[in-house]
Amino acid sequence: MSDAHARVHFRFLTEQPPVETAESGVLAPARWRFRGDETTIELGVLMPNVSVNGALLEALERTDGFPSSTVGAILAADPFAIWDDLCATLRDKGIGRVINYPTMGAHSGPLAEGLDAMGTGYAAEIARLDRLKSDGLGVVAMASSLDQVVHAAAIEPESIVLHAFAAQGSLKDADLITEARQISGRPIVLHGRKWHGDAMRIADGALC
Repeated sequence: MSDAHARVHFRFLTEQPPVETAESGVLAPARWRFRGDETTIELGVLMPNVSVNGALLEALERTDGFPSSTVGAILAADPFAIWDDLCATLRDKGIGRVINYPTMGAHSGPLAEGLDAMGTGYAAEIARLDRLKSDGLGVVAMASSLDQVVHAAAIEPESIVLHAFAAQGSLKDADLITEARQISGRPIVLHGRKWHGDAMRIADGALC
C-alpha cells in the first residue's frame, strides 16, 4: 500500500452503499443492532447475542453491491460460519477485502486464555485471515496490543488496525503508531478513540 493510498479514511458504513462515492468504508452491520455510546457498541458486538457474520450476510443479500473499496467486517473466530458461502457472497457484491472486526483480541486475561484454549481466540482469527488471504481476499488485520501486532504482521496483511481498546500505558497515539509500524513493517490504522463519524483513520507515522 503506497503512502497515497494510506491516507484514505475508513468509515463504518450503514447497511446500504454510500451514494456516488468511491470512499473506503467498513461494512459492519452488527454495529447497527446496538444503541448507546461507542464503548457499549464495541462490547455489544463482542457478546454472543448477535451473529456478526449472519448480519453481514443479511446486509449483503439486501443490496445490489458496494464500492470495490469496501471492507467486510467478519467475526473471524466464528466456529460456525460457512466461509465458502460468505466469501462467495462478498465477492458477488463487489467486496474483495475483509477485517477481523469485532476482534476477540480486545479480550484479555483469563477470558482471552479460555477463548484461545477453545480455538476461538485471537490466534484463530489470524489463522482464518491467513486462509482467506490464500483464497484471494485482501486482508486487514485488527490488533489490540503490540504483541498482537507482531502476530498479525506474520500473515502480511494490507494494513494493521490498532483497536481502540489497546492499552499501551503512557504511549501517546503517535508513538504507538510509530512503534507498531517499526515492529510490523505494515501500514498502521488507528481505530479512533474519538469517533465523530469516522471510526478509523489511516496513519502515516502520525494521525492525519
